[in-house]
Amino acid sequence: FVSSWIKSSSEDYTRAYFDGAFSYNARDVDAIEGTTRFLPFIASVLMNPNYQKLTLLSEKNIPLEEMFMLSIVNGTDPNSTGYWGEVSDYSQLICEGADVALAVWIARERIITKLSAEQKSYLLIWLKKCASKKTVDNNWHLFRQTILSVLSSISSEESIDNSSYERIKDFYVG
Repeated sequence: FVSSWIKSSSEDYTRAYFDGAFSYNARDVDAIEGTTRFLPFIASVLMNPNYQKLTLLSEKNIPLEEMFMLSIVNGTDPNSTGYWGEVSDYSQLICEGADVALAVWIARERIITKLSAEQKSYLLIWLKKCASKKTVDNNWHLFRQTILSVLSSISSEESIDNSSYERIKDFYVG
């Protein structure tokens, strides 16, 4: 899985251009999703105690951890050409934000301290934008709640808005 992501990734690791049919979204959104959906898996690989024994390198001989970091840093930096973009109400980027948040949380022990203050700020700002937008009234509340939970664990946020969690509980039928 990781090899296919590396092979399909853009130079800044913010997008993966997989073969196959496109979704109803623009090609760029599909490519962003091609990366963000892989990030939690890559974070799990990075956290594997045997990771150091794995030789997962790109053709440029960049270690997987660095590719992971570049993806997150370039994707959330509004000054980067790989920026994932401004998030609007009902944006597909809200879904992608949940995967980015989950990946950061899984690998937090390896990556949070390696982010500069500016990089961490860009990450937190982008995730906050994802969590602050309106979502469809369905399972998308899970995306928002995931982001908010991760933000509260990696930043100085003291409390989180649990309205999405309360709405999720309303869907429970037994």
